Amino acid sequence: MLPSSVLLIAPYNPTPAGVEVYATEVATRLARTGVRVEVISYLESKKAGMETVYRMPTVSLPLLRGLTFTASASAAASILSLLRGVDVVNAHYAVTSGVAVSLAKLRAPKVLTFHGSDVALLKGVMRPLVPLLLSCTFYVAVSRRLACELAALGFPRERITVIPGGVDFKGLSSIAKIPREEARRAVGLPVHARIILFMAPLIPYKNPLVLLPAFKKLVRSLQDTYLVYCGRGPLAREILKEASGLKVGSRVALIPEVSRDKVPYVLRSADVLVVPSTREAWGLTVLEAMAVGTPVIVSRFAGVSDVLVNWRHAIVVNPHSCLELANAIKAILEDPSLAEYIVKRAISIARKFTWELTAKRYLRLFTHILGDASEKVQV
Repeated sequence: MLPSSVLLIAPYNPTPAGVEVYATEVATRLARTGVRVEVISYLESKKAGMETVYRMPTVSLPLLRGLTFTASASAAASILSLLRGVDVVNAHYAVTSGVAVSLAKLRAPKVLTFHGSDVALLKGVMRPLVPLLLSCTFYVAVSRRLACELAALGFPRERITVIPGGVDFKGLSSIAKIPREEARRAVGLPVHARIILFMAPLIPYKNPLVLLPAFKKLVRSLQDTYLVYCGRGPLAREILKEASGLKVGSRVALIPEVSRDKVPYVLRSADVLVVPSTREAWGLTVLEAMAVGTPVIVSRFAGVSDVLVNWRHAIVVNPHSCLELANAIKAILEDPSLAEYIVKRAISIARKFTWELTAKRYLRLFTHILGDASEKVQV
């Protein structure tokens, strides 16, 4: 049976981070199919399409923010389920939304989607939450690697499926036709320089600092090249301090986190995107860069690297090796034919992962859970 109503509990639009983008795309595309979609999220959240968004009051302090959201979201889900009725409840991010859905009084089946950093917390200080989360009906991991980690934590393998995030391929492929100079003007970046881009929160596991010593090795041979960080986070000051200490400060720029609609233009403006994360459940930014025609250097620890052929779709590196990173960056910037070779083949990967397909997989999963055995779900 196809669901007629779905309740999502998740971080949401307009924040351009991975979980928020994934949840927003799933919700809006499900709503386009005629499903009644309701979303319970944080106070700053905004409607993005035909869905309904309920914004929960929270305390704006790091620990209390998550706790108060969990409590208010759980209560709201119980009330909505009682008053309006829902066919399926889908929570995104285990340690907040997942706890909320596990505590809520619901008759509908509960689907919990894991995004990566929540699993890292469950493997550490929040491991006591695992038994509570085992009350859910089904589990979604955004990559095969993450699914294996869930199984190792004790989640039943037969109730885990993989649904990776995607891209708006049609929209992004049109941006791929825009000259890089034009994209740079649109976002205020140097028009005639070469740009190495890091685009992620400036936090430890995204590993932004490793790029500075790698960049230092390239400065003399790549005179017109800049290292641009796009994002915000606690490592911003340390990045500037280390850049100054390495005497590359004049060639390193930090630009604020941009709105979702500007992300493709920033990616298109780069000559190469570097994703040196020490852990990355999937890698939406990698797919988006591929779709706009920007070559990518990606950590071997990113889930998306499982579907890539090294030196064909991207250059896959050890993110702890400055030398390996420097050599990969130099190869892309000094060999336009290599960059073009990678870009052309990477498009085939981006085309395979679209948000339309992601939403269809969720519909198939929900239909399977609601009793249609003909809808097969890969576990």
